[in-house]
Amino acid sequence: MRMSNSSALLAVPFLLFAVGCTAAKDESKPAATFQIRNTPDGVAPSTPLLIDGPWLAYLASESASGNTDMNGDGDMSDAIAVRINTGSQGRTMLGVATRSMVYLNATLFLVVSEADDKKIWNGDGDMNDLVLLYVESAATTPTFFATLDPAAATVVAVDDRLVYVDPAAPVAEFATNLMSTTVSTPGAIPDMPVPVTSTIDDAADDGVSLSIWRVDDGMLFLTMDETVDGDLNGDGNPNDTTVLALYDGGDVAAQVTSVGKAVDPLSNVTVLRDGTDWTVAFLVNEQGEEANLNDPLLFDPTWQPFNCAFAADADMDDDVLHWLLYSDFLATPANVRNTGLVGRALQSDKLYLMESAGRVFAGVVSLESDEGSGAGCDLNGDSTWNDLIFRWVEASDPLATPLPEAGEDKMLALATTIPGFYGPSSGGVIPMDAVWVVLVDEAADVYNHDGDDTTDNLLLAAIVPSNPVGNWNFNHGTSNPGPVSVTWMADNLTESNSFVAALDEDVLGSDENDDGDKIDSVPTFPELSSANILKFPGYGVAVKEDDAGVTTARGLGFFRVSEKHNNLGGGVGIDLNGDGDDNDYVLYRIARAPNASPIYMGTLNSLPIPSITFETEGVPLVGAFLYDEAAAKVDLNKDGLANDLVVRYFRFP
Repeated sequence: MRMSNSSALLAVPFLLFAVGCTAAKDESKPAATFQIRNTPDGVAPSTPLLIDGPWLAYLASESASGNTDMNGDGDMSDAIAVRINTGSQGRTMLGVATRSMVYLNATLFLVVSEADDKKIWNGDGDMNDLVLLYVESAATTPTFFATLDPAAATVVAVDDRLVYVDPAAPVAEFATNLMSTTVSTPGAIPDMPVPVTSTIDDAADDGVSLSIWRVDDGMLFLTMDETVDGDLNGDGNPNDTTVLALYDGGDVAAQVTSVGKAVDPLSNVTVLRDGTDWTVAFLVNEQGEEANLNDPLLFDPTWQPFNCAFAADADMDDDVLHWLLYSDFLATPANVRNTGLVGRALQSDKLYLMESAGRVFAGVVSLESDEGSGAGCDLNGDSTWNDLIFRWVEASDPLATPLPEAGEDKMLALATTIPGFYGPSSGGVIPMDAVWVVLVDEAADVYNHDGDDTTDNLLLAAIVPSNPVGNWNFNHGTSNPGPVSVTWMADNLTESNSFVAALDEDVLGSDENDDGDKIDSVPTFPELSSANILKFPGYGVAVKEDDAGVTTARGLGFFRVSEKHNNLGGGVGIDLNGDGDDNDYVLYRIARAPNASPIYMGTLNSLPIPSITFETEGVPLVGAFLYDEAAAKVDLNKDGLANDLVVRYFRFP
C-alpha cells in the first residue's frame, strides 16, 4: 500500500472547510462526506478535547483568543469551557474559568476554582472553594453541583458513574469521603450524589479518607493515608501515606475494598478486563511494607534466574510487581499475588497485562541493579548490570506458585524511552493479543540480533509467552522476513490485534516514500502474520519520526506528516499546506485498504499527542485536532494574530 512517488502528495485534493452556525438541535447522524469545521477560539497545547457522541468540549484560552475576557471577571488569563454540538455546529461559550472537565453520558461536568472565576458558586459567602458544576445537553449555562476537596480535586468518570472527593471527612464506620453520581439518560441533569461506602474496618471506626489515584478501564485505584486513619497495611506503624484500595465503578452495589499494600504514587497500574472481572497489576513499595518482597526465600527454587543465584536481593528499597483477580480478591482478600519481579516507580514506566492461549500474563521492565544485592544481577548475561530487561509471569491462578520466565535467552535489554502517546515514552513494550512485542536496544543488550556487525540498532522482537519452547523473533515480514525498527510506537486505541508505529527506513534498507534517501519514518499498523512474526501494512509518506501521532478509527488511519522529510531532492521538502515553506507538520488520513492514497486534512501541530482525538469506546462519531496557525501562517480564528492553536473537528462519514 505504497504511493508510487512522493510527489503524489501534491495531487491530493484539498477539502472545503465550513464555519459552524449556532443552532441547538442535536443531529447524531454521521456526515455524508468529510467536512472539517473551525472553531473561533485559541487554546493552550494542554487543552483536553472531550468527545461524547455528537458533543465536543475544550478549554478556550482567553489570552490566545485575542485577549478576550470570556467570563467577565476582569482578566484575560483563564481557560474557559466551550461546548460544540457537532451535528448542528452550535457553539456554547459556557463562560466559566475551568480547570478540568469530564463527560458522563453526554452531560458535561466542570471543575472550577471560585478564585479563578471570581464568583461564589456554592453560596457560602467566600470565593475560596473548588466546586463541581454541570451542564446538561439542553442547557447553555452551568449549574452548581458540589463542593470539592481542594487537596484531592480529581473528578473521574468510571464506567457509568462520576466519582469525586467530598471535603468533609467521614465520621462513621465503613464510610468514606467519596461521592458518586450517575446521569440516567443522555444529557440529563445528574442524579443526586450518594456516598460511597467501604468494607474497610479502620482502627478508629470512623471511616477512611481516600484520594483518587488512577483509573483504568472501569477500575478506580484509590490511596489511603495512615497518618489520618491508622495502620491499614498491617506493618505495625501508621506512617504510610499511600495504601492501595480499589473501587468497581460499574457495579452499583460496589464498595471500596482495601488491598492493604503500600504503593509509590509515582508508579503505574494496569488492568485487563474480561467481562465484569479484572486482572489488576500494580507495584508494591518495599519501604512502605517494611519487607523484602523479592527475597528468593519467599519463592520456589526455580523462581530465581541462574545469573542471580549468587546475588540474592537483601534490601528493602524496591517496587515489586503484584497482581490480583478482582472477583477472587473480593472473596479472599489475602489472595494478592507477589511475583517478586522488580519494577520502577516512574510515571514513564508502565506495567503490562495480556491474554495468550487463554492464560493471562503480567509484564514489567526491571532494572538489573535492582534485581539483587551489591551491583545487582546480570539478567541477560552481557557482563553489565545496568540494563532495563523485560520480564513476565503468568497471572491466571491466584493460588499458583509464581514462576517468571527466567531463561537468559528470554532476557532482552529494551529501548524504553522510544516516544509514544503517553508522556515522553511508550515504554518499549506492546501487549498485542497473544504476543509480547518489544523494542530491543542492541547497544545495551551487547548482542548482534540482526547480523549487522557495524551498527547497533533498535529492533522489534516478538514472542508468544504461552509457548514454553518459543523464543524471540527478530525477523518480520511476509515475503522476505528481516529486521525491523521503529522510531515511535504506541498501543492502537481501537484494535487489540494491531499497534501503531513509525517504521524506520534505515534499518529496513528501503526508500519507502521514494524521495531518494533512507532516513525517514513512515506510518504503519503492525499486525501478526503468524505466531511471533509481524507484518507491517503502511503507507509511503514520511511522518514526524518522534511524534508520528498514528491512530486508527472507522477503518481509517490518521498520522502527522512531515513536509521536510517528504522531499523533492537536495533536501528540499514538499510545501504541503501551501504556506511557502517546508517546515510544517500536516494531518493526513488514509483508508486502510490496498492501493489507497493518503488524503490531506490540514495543518497540524508538532505536539506529542495523537494526530486526532475521538471516542475509543463504541463507534466514534466525531474526530478533532489542533491546528497550528503559526505553522500555516493563517489566522484561522480571526483574532488578528496567526499564532494560536485552534480546535478543528469533523464527523466521520
